[in-house]
Amino acid sequence: SDLVASDLAVTRELIDHGENGMLAEPGDVRAFAHAIRAMFAADGFACNARAKALRHFSWPEIHGKLRKVFTDL
Repeated sequence: SDLVASDLAVTRELIDHGENGMLAEPGDVRAFAHAIRAMFAADGFACNARAKALRHFSWPEIHGKLRKVFTDL
């Protein structure tokens, strides 16, 4: 699904502005409205979001990261 979220460090980890969602300055209603309009005008956010999720947050990816953490202990 397409995403519009506050531009915070935690959301920037998941959303690449203009690629798989839109980020707006926290508390800026006009920026959120603009981001929502831009999201509806654009194509491909959902596909890009899924591709990023599979690249960075799939179980094989998470498993590899956790394995490294425990191996390095």
